Amino acid sequence: MVLPARKEVIDNAALKALHDAAEQILYKAIATRPDHRLPFTAWQRACELGVTLPQARSGLAIWRPQTADDCHGRSSRMIAPEGAMLIVPALEPDIAQALALARGKPPIQDVQLVEAEDALQGYAWYDNLPVIRDISLRIDREGSVHRYDDDMCLPADFACGLVDRIVIDLPVCETGRTDAPRSVHSIEIPALVCRNGGWDIEEAIILATRDDGITPDRLSRMIYATIFCGADDGDCDSWDTQSRSFEREARQHATHILLGEDAATLEAINMSAWDNLSWLIPLDRKIVIHAERGAITVDFLPN
Repeated sequence: MVLPARKEVIDNAALKALHDAAEQILYKAIATRPDHRLPFTAWQRACELGVTLPQARSGLAIWRPQTADDCHGRSSRMIAPEGAMLIVPALEPDIAQALALARGKPPIQDVQLVEAEDALQGYAWYDNLPVIRDISLRIDREGSVHRYDDDMCLPADFACGLVDRIVIDLPVCETGRTDAPRSVHSIEIPALVCRNGGWDIEEAIILATRDDGITPDRLSRMIYATIFCGADDGDCDSWDTQSRSFEREARQHATHILLGEDAATLEAINMSAWDNLSWLIPLDRKIVIHAERGAITVDFLPN
């Protein structure tokens, strides 16, 4: 032991031999199992120690688009190794949510998007899977085309609202190798929530196309997923209260963009009534409300 505390073992040839023997025993135990999911570097180490292991079991977790409040783990569900897979790298929430809208559309409708797992790089089955690289988006508004990606923001004066066309460009490498051939697939999507370098709903640029029929509910969920992140500060409300408040704000923004200011105002009143009024109404009665600025009258409707 190392003097004077005798809390550490002297690092010498004997200790290295002990480490090697222990590792070898572990790898031999793994070799008795039907399969394994060791990282590629561990598989190589087993070979160095004279233990022959098969390659790690093929199959990857199904991709789930990242959110701004992504504090929960990734899906662990595996897919069949014979299924057509396309690896998705780690993405910023706004790019990930845009890709989620493209999922299921040609030409990737029959391909299972799966999570990247860098520790498996080196296995032949993993390196031979196609991989998405460097996603970007094109926004067409009144004849002008603007690009958006992780490194490129929209102009500060680019207003929220309707646009003519939103296209997500997916560069796909045929394999994970650096010299693999690449092709670009362009897919139209109905909406895009650009964080534009920020994390606030007032700073975000929220866009929807005029003719693709996205609903206020779907757009508000996209806004929530892209931007909402609960604050842990002790002075803040609970996560649940923050979440409900943001959901209402996102719904109002989505309604304003898709249906106009009057619809957004009515939606805000409707949400407020559900939160603060509906529970006061007797189960067997109906009420009518006449309201204007500074005056509200309420009466029961006759049965």
